[in-house]
Amino acid sequence: MNDKARAALAAYRESTKGQPRPKRPSLKRAIWAMCKDCIFDPMGGGSWRQQVERCTSPECPLYEVRPRSASTDTEKVTTRCDSAQEISDSAHGIEVKP
Repeated sequence: MNDKARAALAAYRESTKGQPRPKRPSLKRAIWAMCKDCIFDPMGGGSWRQQVERCTSPECPLYEVRPRSASTDTEKVTTRCDSAQEISDSAHGIEVKP
């Protein structure tokens, strides 16, 4: 760093001394804001979170990380586990009766 840059940095630090640093938004809050901005319709019924949970755009890069309630996540995990068990059973020749 040259002398001019050091002087500028020192001047900046002195001018901002005692002031709180601006907060950066978290990644989670940035994703929430993007999803809310994309899908929320005040006239659509339900809260913005409920509307985001019902999102039907799997091609969206944020689809897998969009805000979801714990019950929604649990249902998906259960479904995945059930599917894995069915695959395992069929691979081992176990007949699964509906």
